[in-house]
Amino acid sequence: ANKVDQLKKQAAEALSKGRVDQAVQAYTHAIDLDDKNATLFSNRSAAYLSLGEYVEALGDAETGLKLRNDWAKLHGRKATALDGLCRYSESIKAWRAAIDAADQTGSPEEGWQVPLKLAEHKLVEQVEQLKQLAEEAIADGRIDEAVETYSSAIAMALEPFSRESDASGMWI
Repeated sequence: ANKVDQLKKQAAEALSKGRVDQAVQAYTHAIDLDDKNATLFSNRSAAYLSLGEYVEALGDAETGLKLRNDWAKLHGRKATALDGLCRYSESIKAWRAAIDAADQTGSPEEGWQVPLKLAEHKLVEQVEQLKQLAEEAIADGRIDEAVETYSSAIAMALEPFSRESDASGMWI
């Protein structure tokens, strides 16, 4: 654990100097030594977010949540990564999970309402774009394409309200 603490300090120091890649490396080495530490995954996720590496940030947030699912900060990291990937239907669920999480350690004082509202706004924009594409397809006589596009828009709009299912497909 002592080596892990040293690596966390190294990463924090690298971040303070703007050396995010070095911080990611230090967190990666720390995770190699302790892959059950949600804080390491959260911190590396934050570093990846600052680099705009949203897929990696999402992976770390999801791994961290497997270890500590009640931590709002990790749900926020997941939501931020999903926002970066323009996956707003999913990010809305993650923002709501951040709001509902029991452990609010490290949460912003203003809470998670502002990014939730922004994600909702972005989702409405995406749905509106699909609706416009469907209307164009109708105007061009491409009815099958229009139906498919409308179906996608409806599914996207309803996603944040659907219940979660686990890996077996069972509702949880």
